Amino acid sequence: MASLVNDPNGYRRIQFPGPTGERKTIRLGKLDKKAAEAVVRHVEALLSARTACQPLRQETAVWLAGIGAKLKTKLQTAGLIESAATVAETKLGAFLDSYMAKRTDVKPATVIAMQQSVESLKAFFGPGKPLSAIHAGDAEDFKRWLMTCARKQRNVNKVTAGLRPATAARRLRRCSTFFTDAIKRELITKNPFAEVKSPKAANSDRQEYVPSATIERVIDFATSAEWKLLLAMS
Repeated sequence: MASLVNDPNGYRRIQFPGPTGERKTIRLGKLDKKAAEAVVRHVEALLSARTACQPLRQETAVWLAGIGAKLKTKLQTAGLIESAATVAETKLGAFLDSYMAKRTDVKPATVIAMQQSVESLKAFFGPGKPLSAIHAGDAEDFKRWLMTCARKQRNVNKVTAGLRPATAARRLRRCSTFFTDAIKRELITKNPFAEVKSPKAANSDRQEYVPSATIERVIDFATSAEWKLLLAMS
């Protein structure tokens, strides 16, 4: 819990317990009480997000993006946010590799499926793409790429055609999970995949028209009234 301390001559500071229990202090200088109390609320939100590994509230994320460099440096020194250099240097490939290394809690088949999404992201954006430079429009471009040219020929390292809608939808959901983790680690403030709509999973290529005469013959061969009814209803 962060607390506001009022020093003489209008100077104010914020005190709060750090992750390992040590007492942290952020000196605000001369600041009116209402503005100082607003900073305290955001400090508490930052502390809560970091402690619980949860995304920042939108209000605090917007506030953080608009504050001056001096206060931001104090927040970095206090361990509430990552340094600007750390965020800027985080590359997509390095982040994804680190994420996969941590996922020892999932089954081998899930690891394979997740790795496919990782490889798709690297193929489209490049492993050296800064994580913070990927935006919502880029995520939409990635979705279109999945649907048109993300499939590789068997035994040939060449992209040729798009994925089936259901497969693309699963990869998009996993990509969103990756970027949600990046928010929890305060590497980005917004998930570019959060509003990307999954393609419809219906696969028309697997649909087949069955003539009514064929259905009637199958009904004639059904061994019970229940099966006859089920076939007729379907």
